Amino acid sequence: MSIVSQVQILLNDTGVFWPVPNVLDAINEAQLWVFAQTKWARVGVPLNVTVGQDIVPIPSQLLITGWIEGTKTVNTGNATLITSVRFFPTTQRELEHFLRTWRGHGLEEPGYFVLWDASHFRLFPRPDQAYTFTIWGIGYPTEIVDITSDIVGPPNYVQAIQNYTVALLLEATRPDLADVYMQIAEDQIIAFRKQLRNHQSHNIRRLRPGKRFDLQQSGTIRELPTYYPLET
Repeated sequence: MSIVSQVQILLNDTGVFWPVPNVLDAINEAQLWVFAQTKWARVGVPLNVTVGQDIVPIPSQLLITGWIEGTKTVNTGNATLITSVRFFPTTQRELEHFLRTWRGHGLEEPGYFVLWDASHFRLFPRPDQAYTFTIWGIGYPTEIVDITSDIVGPPNYVQAIQNYTVALLLEATRPDLADVYMQIAEDQIIAFRKQLRNHQSHNIRRLRPGKRFDLQQSGTIRELPTYYPLET
């Protein structure tokens, strides 16, 4: 049974009072909200930068940006290793703290991804050559476009979308009942997030760094890079 049919059963309506297009709009709004709240499916999107590029757009496929990954070649003297380096987005304020003269800095491999606005990063330093990074984050759910489309996911996730959809549709005529379905949806989201934590209690992808910069003995604020060797 499709998500549209499930919602119509809860509404006790088959397109008479709530036309199918209205139900589809409510379902899409509900799944976008639940998707962002649960953050249960991540995607990686390529980010290509060119020489000297300062401002780069954040890929439009991402709803919530998580972190950026790239590769770095490290020469140990005996061998050349390819490692993976991870960057978390930072702020313009932290960049100013790191280097007040950042505007006059030369071209190097980017090491900082500053949130310039809602849809752009500022790279520092500016790239000295073309680089390819991967941005990991929360993408967009699949849009429901007709009555045969369905949502794929764990039961708590799907049920939360159903109940939140009903709450949206009932808000104009039955706000009291809408509040009940809203509360049920929020409880299901909490239960689903708890389930995710239990299944992935040691997964570091759900952790965020407390801060990106630290004070070194030299007295200058420097980044603490973390390298993850890749198997070859």
